[in-house]
Amino acid sequence: MTQEFRIYKPNKQGSGAASKFSTRADTKSKFHDQLLFVETSAQIGTDENDNDRFDWKTPEKSDVKSVTMKLGIADVGAILATIKGRQKEAKLFHQNQNGNTALTLNYYNGQLSWNISSQTGDKLVKLRHSISLSEAVVLEILLERFVLLQYQWV
Repeated sequence: MTQEFRIYKPNKQGSGAASKFSTRADTKSKFHDQLLFVETSAQIGTDENDNDRFDWKTPEKSDVKSVTMKLGIADVGAILATIKGRQKEAKLFHQNQNGNTALTLNYYNGQLSWNISSQTGDKLVKLRHSISLSEAVVLEILLERFVLLQYQWV
């Protein structure tokens, strides 16, 4: 079972977003590498208990307001360098036969600003939220552990 690290940023206007980071084994790799994914989803209202809901990707929905990106080691390094203040921002861009995904992470007003978008054909999804400094510390630890696990240096 994979544990996810989630960052929730709902707002009263209903235009918030949330991100979740998860790993899973690469079953196609002879080295049993780990894969790291981040999914950012739009806030879509509340549930029956008045808890905020997010549009996490589900295969049966075609109008999903969610963006998923597989993060490679270089991507993780760029995110870590930004969290640690070694660079001003991380700009990631992935393209495949279906479209592209872009991620920008930078400091804005004393916190991290997370901006992610995906373009598939004429469908464009843009999502953004902040990451508090305390959330950034946890994310930093998890990403560092991912790198150690990836190279089996633990």
